[in-house]
Amino acid sequence: MLKTRITEQYGLKVPFINAGMAFIATAPLVRAVCNAGGMGMLGIPAMPPDVLQAAIRDVKAVDPACFGVDIIARFSGIEHIEVCVTEKVPVVVFFWDDAPDEWLSRLRAAGSHIWFQVGSVEEAKAALRHGAQGLVVQGSEAGGHNRAAAATFSLLPAVIDAVPSVPVMAAGGIADGRTVAAALALGADAAFCGKRGPSMTFSTSFKWSAVGVPFRRGISSTTRAQHSAWQA
Repeated sequence: MLKTRITEQYGLKVPFINAGMAFIATAPLVRAVCNAGGMGMLGIPAMPPDVLQAAIRDVKAVDPACFGVDIIARFSGIEHIEVCVTEKVPVVVFFWDDAPDEWLSRLRAAGSHIWFQVGSVEEAKAALRHGAQGLVVQGSEAGGHNRAAAATFSLLPAVIDAVPSVPVMAAGGIADGRTVAAALALGADAAFCGKRGPSMTFSTSFKWSAVGVPFRRGISSTTRAQHSAWQA
């Protein structure tokens, strides 16, 4: 078993977390990652609050060691935060926008740990001032929303040197066992893994596809159906 601050603090068997990608990181993927010993992360942009609550309860049904919710503030509202508070979500990750202080206070009062996804040393320092309990360091190789100042393996050690007091997850370009090993060797506490290539194959030495979540080219059939339902 690989032991890091993240595995020990959150009761994980392996230091892997799936990225909270909109329309992709839904309950089936999160459950599968949790069942494999990692931390599943729900991506909630475009999820109505009732859909979010149902997804959280679906994840909780497998009794995960830990799971989280990934939030972009401009696509969310206080009603999403209240769902996380009600359901006592263990980890909430904020990215791209500054989270309102009211949201952070509500989540902390409910016992949630607050993480921030950052793309520079300056953002990491700012996140620490806002009480970050974990940092997802996103390098320029990462997909989706990205404003990284450098590649993952340059940015990662710089952030760790600047803010050594909190666990740090590496995101971007983590595509196989060698890159996982490199991230851990540079001081990362976990790999934060998203898609690898247009076929949406999720891979490190620990493959998301191996934990029982079917993906088709582009987006999964499950995701396509859920997206259609949300828009209905």
